[in-house]
Amino acid sequence: MNVFFQILLVEDDEDDVDLLKNALDENGVSFYMNTIVSGDKVIPWLESSDTLPDIIVLDLNLPKMHGLEVLNALKAHSRFSIIPVMVHTTSSSQRDIDLCRIAGAEKYVNKACTLEEFKSVTDTILELARRG
Repeated sequence: MNVFFQILLVEDDEDDVDLLKNALDENGVSFYMNTIVSGDKVIPWLESSDTLPDIIVLDLNLPKMHGLEVLNALKAHSRFSIIPVMVHTTSSSQRDIDLCRIAGAEKYVNKACTLEEFKSVTDTILELARRG
């Protein structure tokens, strides 16, 4: 049986969006992905949505509102705090990792650069989405 996942990707880099979509397709994942490119649009989008995503994949370096601020807002909101969040970013700063974990991110994953590296990212997304 093929399970269909709803993913909210918060990412402003079009190449990273395409790489993630390709990796999910290559790994046979059935998904629908909404993409938001600005941090300040996440909460309003979720508030206007009829259904919640199975997972949120969140970049940290976003325009208008930093990803950590988005994460804090998500986890402080009674309706959205249950959605698993995977931070997917170029930052390998231990401070960023610690702050995201404290804020409630389920996983912190450095951005992959190739389709092959995205396979492990895809596995993590599936693991978290199945929990939601």
